[in-house]
Amino acid sequence: MPAAVVIDLRAEHRACSAALTEEDRGRLADLGIAADDIGRFRMCGIARVAVQGGLYQLDEESGVAIITPVRVERPVSPEARRPAIWARWGPIVDLVAWHPKEPLRWALRVGSAEWLGCIEPQYLDPEPVHIHRSVLDWLRAGCSGLVPLSSDRAELYRLLSGVHGGIVAADDSHARDLRRALSYPWPTPAVEVADGAA
Repeated sequence: MPAAVVIDLRAEHRACSAALTEEDRGRLADLGIAADDIGRFRMCGIARVAVQGGLYQLDEESGVAIITPVRVERPVSPEARRPAIWARWGPIVDLVAWHPKEPLRWALRVGSAEWLGCIEPQYLDPEPVHIHRSVLDWLRAGCSGLVPLSSDRAELYRLLSGVHGGIVAADDSHARDLRRALSYPWPTPAVEVADGAA
């Protein structure tokens, strides 16, 4: 059995960020991404990638993609004490490759992220959370809210049901999709009374 390949996500992120040219930065700014998120916070890099099975590999012979780091405070929840800071400076748990011409499609580097973004702790009447359809929409919104990265219905349900202050969708169609995800039909076991119980 071949040895597992360990990917240094931080080093890869630095290399992708360093690969951005001034022309690339201008194109990203034209898409509505804040200059600080492109430069200072390094929320966008660039690399040539090949996608297979929802994951991407670096491949100099393939097409160009924008690379965005997925950062968290805690890997078990999107909640963070200071969401704007953790979304930009937290530990990197994965990288997501996407292209502006097809923003609703993306691929993860290692497959460990279920969402992109950080939100306020969900207690004491939290504010509603914007759920974005794409990485590009999230970046345009100043890295606020969440982007579900997983297509697994159970993971999507778990993410959305943890948002207690309400969800803000992009439009009616998006709202229908989110409501459908929250109506996941969980199977329930039969409940019986033990033999001899009164």
